[in-house]
Amino acid sequence: MSESKESQVDPELKEMVMNALDKAGILASLRAQLRAATFLALEGHEKFPAFGPRIKSVAETENGRLCLELVQEFLVSMELEQTYSVFKAEAKTEPVNRPEVAETLNLQVSDEPFLLQMVNKIRSSGKAPRRNHAVAEVTGTTKERSLSEEIKDDFDDELGF
Repeated sequence: MSESKESQVDPELKEMVMNALDKAGILASLRAQLRAATFLALEGHEKFPAFGPRIKSVAETENGRLCLELVQEFLVSMELEQTYSVFKAEAKTEPVNRPEVAETLNLQVSDEPFLLQMVNKIRSSGKAPRRNHAVAEVTGTTKERSLSEEIKDDFDDELGF
């Protein structure tokens, strides 16, 4: 009786290859692709798009890379390991240099994620609208405005529209 090819593979070699692929992020990428393809297949899709068609153009800019680093740092800080592994595989990110990002954005290196620090700074500055609590004067009366309406108006004011 002949042995199967799988049983003929040296277990040490197999482990060494698996460790190398894992360390290089290839296994995480394959897992992410498999998860996404599984969901698409369950939804009845026949074609599976390449991951991150827009991510490349974003990652080519300094601000885009900074945004990717902020998301990555948030996921790591919140210990969202599964989400982070998918994000890392799709965005093809490098490890975040927290002191460098903190210096770039004038933030503190602490246990608090950078995104949370930024939101806290913006909200405490008084420049950020409070969600669904913005009231505007409209012909002598007041009306409740949505956050998106207020943000649009703020951008219009900034741009002189």
